Amino acid sequence: LLTFAGSNFCHLKTWYDQSGNGNNVTQSATGKQPIMAFSEAVQTVDGRPAVRFEASTADALPFDNTGLDIGNLSSFAVFKLSSTTGTQRVIQLSGTAVSDKTFYAPVISSGNFLYKYANVSRSTPANTNNNLHTLIAGATTLYPPTQGTAEAFLNGTSVGTATLGSGISATAGIGGVGSDFLNGFIQEVVVYSSDQSERRLGIERNISNHYDL
Repeated sequence: LLTFAGSNFCHLKTWYDQSGNGNNVTQSATGKQPIMAFSEAVQTVDGRPAVRFEASTADALPFDNTGLDIGNLSSFAVFKLSSTTGTQRVIQLSGTAVSDKTFYAPVISSGNFLYKYANVSRSTPANTNNNLHTLIAGATTLYPPTQGTAEAFLNGTSVGTATLGSGISATAGIGGVGSDFLNGFIQEVVVYSSDQSERRLGIERNISNHYDL
């Protein structure tokens, strides 16, 4: 990568899905592609590769949420903010067009991590640490059920719950949507089209161990 980039900026056009399911995210507009490397150095957070997003150039990766439903959806994301100011749509899997179908996992608003599910918001003060953010919604098929709501977690600690919604709104993106963009670094985004409440602790443990969170 550094041989290819040299002293130039190296931008990310396609973030490839590591699950093998082909759910890649692509930014075709060259001026809005986030940064992988520049000045002969790979972008990193705590020594591990990261993708750098700049709000000034509206860096973002459009997310295709076709076939998803907020009533049965789970997301896990590791990112680090450069600033907690302004509105930054970091992880938005279902958008603002229909208020009862939102899935913000999270966005940054008024200095807070804002997890918005359907028309319910749960928030906690934002920081510039490297954090693991989780938002899970669904009704597990196991008996007795352990998940009949949506619940947000910051580094494994619950931020709050909301009653299950359903449906999807087309406005979705990673790193920014509309006029609100991230200033910071994303290292990982994992999305399941299912309720992962039974597996949450294991998934979070694996991610936290890898990134030393």
